[in-house]
Amino acid sequence: NTIFRGVLTGFLESQWRLRQDTVQTFDATPTPILSIPLTNSLMVSIRILINGFQSDFTDCVGGEILATAYRAAAGNIQLVGSPFITVNYTDVIDTSDIDCGINVGTQSLELRVIGVAGQTWNWVSSAQYMYTIDNT
Repeated sequence: NTIFRGVLTGFLESQWRLRQDTVQTFDATPTPILSIPLTNSLMVSIRILINGFQSDFTDCVGGEILATAYRAAAGNIQLVGSPFITVNYTDVIDTSDIDCGINVGTQSLELRVIGVAGQTWNWVSSAQYMYTIDNT
C-alpha cells in the first residue's frame, strides 16, 4: 500500500494511494476484494482493475470500476452517482461478475467480486484512489 501526500491548498490534505489485493471465491456470493472505510468529513474516488479466473483458466473476467463516495461531518457514507463498471467475459452466460457499493454497517466503499457456484475462482485487483480529507 503506497501513499503519496497531495496538495494542501483549500483543504487539509489529499492522499493518493496505490495497492493490490487478492481473494479466492468458491460460490456466487458477492465478496469484497477491497473495502475503503470513510470516517466523517472524507471523500474518496477510486479506479480499480480486476482480473478473475477459474482455477483451471477455462473462464475469466477482466473489469474496471470507477466510483466516488463521501461521508459528511454527520451521517452515513453515500455514493456519488452510480459507479462506472466495465466487464469483459470469456462467456456471455457466465455468472461471474464485479460490483461496487457501500456498506453502511462499516461505513465503507466496497469493491466486490462474484464467482460461480461450485467453482474455484482467483481474483486480483490493482487500485488507485484519492482521499480528500477534512475540507476546512
